[in-house]
Amino acid sequence: MLSEQLKQSIAQACVTIVKPDGGHGRGVLVPGNLVLTAAHCVTYTNDFTMALSPHTFVEELETPQGRLKVCPEAVEPRADIAVLGALDDQRFSHEVEAFETWCTQTTPVPLCVEALPVREAFPVYIYTHTATWIEASATIMRDEVASLWLDVSGQVEAGTSGSPIVTVQGEVIGVVSLFGSELDETHCVGPQPRPARALPVWVLEQILAAQVSEEA
Repeated sequence: MLSEQLKQSIAQACVTIVKPDGGHGRGVLVPGNLVLTAAHCVTYTNDFTMALSPHTFVEELETPQGRLKVCPEAVEPRADIAVLGALDDQRFSHEVEAFETWCTQTTPVPLCVEALPVREAFPVYIYTHTATWIEASATIMRDEVASLWLDVSGQVEAGTSGSPIVTVQGEVIGVVSLFGSELDETHCVGPQPRPARALPVWVLEQILAAQVSEEA
């Protein structure tokens, strides 16, 4: 069972991605001053615009301490995973300072990178956009794949996309992406992005370097 202390700490690290059209998604602060979310929760393009001018795409986050502005650092659409980080500090100095202050005041949620048994279900927990916790069952079908299989009793409400899926130790092992309902509609199931396998190598190394530094 996930402890109440861990639940409170994870809740403080979770954010809502606010869209101009009223839509929203979720995200969570991880080591390295990065916010982990689902790719379909952020605005991006597949052309050279992202590489030449990444700060064209500004995302607004609702945090427990107020609203912040960030931009996509990396987007992996096939795995449906993305990370958000600070804007250009020369053009957006106030926004960068506000984001970095929040990161300093907030405990990031570490990534789960340990080797876990394959094809053995284990309990995980989802912090939803309605500030509630859902217990689910996760299975790693193959260790090298970029996703884990999730089985949730009942339904996961729209708006929870991008929320962290955490282990009993309070580590992020997945990100909520898309679900399908079982025929009897008593469960929703589906593959969810697994950051330790789905993130680009340079992003993963940045997160893990910060994670090791914080644990030292």
